Amino acid sequence: MIKLRIPQEEISVMMQRDYLDSLTVIAHERIDPHGIDFVVNKFKMKLDNKDIEYSEMKWDEFWSYFRKTWLEIFPPHLRNINGIQRAVVNHTSGPLERYDLELNWAFPTTNPNIPTFVGVIQNHASRYVTLLEDIARKRARAPPHGTYVVSQEVTM
Repeated sequence: MIKLRIPQEEISVMMQRDYLDSLTVIAHERIDPHGIDFVVNKFKMKLDNKDIEYSEMKWDEFWSYFRKTWLEIFPPHLRNINGIQRAVVNHTSGPLERYDLELNWAFPTTNPNIPTFVGVIQNHASRYVTLLEDIARKRARAPPHGTYVVSQEVTM
């Protein structure tokens, strides 16, 4: 979007929840044209409400790229969760964000030097290996997994 010089305020709206991400939860065969049309119409309404002009030529170029890349080269079945049992779908951002926070707390400064960085990572790895060994020897329990977060299915 940035390479196509789409205005930042338009990109910000498109990247909000229930716009572009809604294409990951609809039936594969309905993504083009129905899903894309649904997203574009909803997007245009939001821009109208915010008095932002829709950059039609730039978005046409984006959707052309999207169709070629994300519908032909990397087909929807590789990333689309439509049709997958809700119980097995889990988004990974929670655990990754938690680990990122844990690492941020472990470093004494925002830009640690190499020895400090290696020491912190080595300490984390050592604690993790110890935990795995303790779980295997039944001296500890595996930590609970996070709750499942599933986007709502979009019906058209």
